Amino acid sequence: MKIGNPEAQHLIYLPHSPVIPTHWSWQQTDAAEALISANSNHWRKIMVIAAKIFSPDENWRSYLQAKLFWELCLYTEPSKQLPVEGIQLICGKAAGEMLKINAHDAIPLLSEPKLQRLNEKTWLVPYLDYRQFPNRMIALLRLAI
Repeated sequence: MKIGNPEAQHLIYLPHSPVIPTHWSWQQTDAAEALISANSNHWRKIMVIAAKIFSPDENWRSYLQAKLFWELCLYTEPSKQLPVEGIQLICGKAAGEMLKINAHDAIPLLSEPKLQRLNEKTWLVPYLDYRQFPNRMIALLRLAI
């Protein structure tokens, strides 16, 4: 399932899909808020971490509400990698397995081996949960991409 702009510059692969509210659209002004309200706190964390990674500045809250789904597409339960111009994050072991990614081909970031680069624009990263992907790791990935 694609959640967000299908023509987005960046793509995040996730192993599970959220509940999509009736009549929801990634283009609506409250898209992030509506998706969070229809799901658990788990999906709020996913979207907050995504916003912190891709926000062009420290104002990730504004980015989450105004631009997240315009510039980023969440691809859940993926079966293949899609071409995009920007960064692709493959989140967690399950998403990597769905995409048949060979983690042995990845190059770990020296300062954080859980962040692994497959190529110039594609990264294997932990699942978007603060226990696995704390703010320190978010900051390191922002610098690397």
